[in-house]
Amino acid sequence: MNVRQFYQITGGNYEEALRLLLDDGRILRYIRLFPSDPSFAALGAALEEGDAEAAFGAAHALKGVCLTLSFEETGREATAVTEALRAGNLDQARKLFPFLAEKYEAVLQALRETEA
Repeated sequence: MNVRQFYQITGGNYEEALRLLLDDGRILRYIRLFPSDPSFAALGAALEEGDAEAAFGAAHALKGVCLTLSFEETGREATAVTEALRAGNLDQARKLFPFLAEKYEAVLQALRETEA
C-alpha cells in the first residue's frame, strides 16, 4: 500500500501529514520510526505496575507522537488515556488502554504492508 492508503486504513489524516512533512518520502521516513518510540511499551508497563506518574508521562509522549504524525484515531485513544491519568483515574486509564492498543497495533500492521 502507499502512504495515502496507509493513512486511510489507520484513520489518520494524510493531508495534514503532507502539510507538515511536505512529501510522501519524508512521511514514510518518519512513520517508519514510530515502532521504535518507547512510549507505548512504557505506558503498558507503568499501567501494569500502577505507576500513574510514569503512565501519564508515557501516555502524553505517545499522544504527541501520534498527533505529530497525524495518526488521528490512535491519537484520540492516547488522548483519552492521558486525560484519565491527568484526572488521577488509573483504573479508567487501564480500561481505555486496550482501545489504544488496538489502534496502535493497526498502525504497526499497516506499516508492515506499506511500500518502502
